[in-house]
Amino acid sequence: MAWVEIQSLAFEASSLAATYMGILITVISGYLIVAYVVGNHLEKGQIIIINFLYIFFATLLWYGSTSALFKQVEFVEQLQALRPDAFYPASQEIDFAVAFVTYLVDLASLKFMWDVRHPKET
Repeated sequence: MAWVEIQSLAFEASSLAATYMGILITVISGYLIVAYVVGNHLEKGQIIIINFLYIFFATLLWYGSTSALFKQVEFVEQLQALRPDAFYPASQEIDFAVAFVTYLVDLASLKFMWDVRHPKET
């Protein structure tokens, strides 16, 4: 494959990851808004459904974004083999950090819902 084609695939993988991340941020924001506004008024069955849907879609989007980021790194490695003198900012360390922080945000969102549903007595 030509250098330009691999570069195009790397950019497309990066764009796909950014799209997944944007949708994931929207899902997380929606979940947090629901938790804050009506979380303490929901019944147990409603919470189960909301949490299941949140975990399901957040996991799908997390997997999609991290997969696209790791695919981008594969393409960048191919580009570096063709042109070792060029600089490419993608790395697996950054991808692992993004994946880990995103996972922590998902867990923090669930904790936020828990805190809204079970307020501490003062």
